[in-house]
Amino acid sequence: MKKIYVTKRKVVLQNLSTASSPTKICSIGDVCKGKPLPNNRSHFYSGCSGCIACTAKKSKEKWAAKKAAKMNYGY
Repeated sequence: MKKIYVTKRKVVLQNLSTASSPTKICSIGDVCKGKPLPNNRSHFYSGCSGCIACTAKKSKEKWAAKKAAKMNYGY
């Protein structure tokens, strides 16, 4: 069975037998441990294969290492 959604410019048919948001597996897997997460904006950035939580942890570690390197050289 299909449900019809009408927007301003187009009509979208959505199959009701499938999940509304497909899942995606994070490529980094530090925080989420590689569990399938919904493929939406609250879990993944567009065009990125790592989830937001794992990407944030990786970025935080990178900036902590840069700060430690600056402190070692006296900048």
